[in-house]
Amino acid sequence: RAGRAHHLACPWGTFKGPEGKYLVIMMMGDGPWEKLVKLMGREDILTDTRYTYLEDRMKPKYEVHDIIEDYLMGFETAEEAYQVLKAERIMVGIVLDPWEVATHPQTPPDMIQSIPYPYSGDQQTIATTPRFSLTPTQVGRAPFVGEHNRSLLREMIGLDDAELDRLHAVGALFEDDTVIHLDTAGAE
Repeated sequence: RAGRAHHLACPWGTFKGPEGKYLVIMMMGDGPWEKLVKLMGREDILTDTRYTYLEDRMKPKYEVHDIIEDYLMGFETAEEAYQVLKAERIMVGIVLDPWEVATHPQTPPDMIQSIPYPYSGDQQTIATTPRFSLTPTQVGRAPFVGEHNRSLLREMIGLDDAELDRLHAVGALFEDDTVIHLDTAGAE
């Protein structure tokens, strides 16, 4: 919602790096900023009053982003940039696509779950990250467009089949053609 920069801290956000990848860098306070500036070889920034303190950096935060992105683009890979910043104890992470997450060494095996899906069989997906002992999470398939229209409108406002058919006929409701072929009891 805030775009590529945070509204309370700078630098803090998503930064474009090499290989079309993005890195998340988060800093609170001036100490980590000074460390990053020195790492980037941009000590000239330390004497520029626009960037000295957090309050100052908030005004030109997109310029700060551009400076950091220019630095990141100097690396051959996003992994290399990540390792250099991490070695300096700067809060950083690479934004991974779902399948990179699925195969990442830090991803526990039970995070990958199989979901039965009509017509195409089981699909692998990444489970919900939070784990609760008293309230286990469950991952299910995404519904087809309009799959639950009829049951919800019957239950919530008491529409009957004739009225639901009429609403579909006039285009007020829509459901994917697949929905009428689903065995709703076995598909959920």
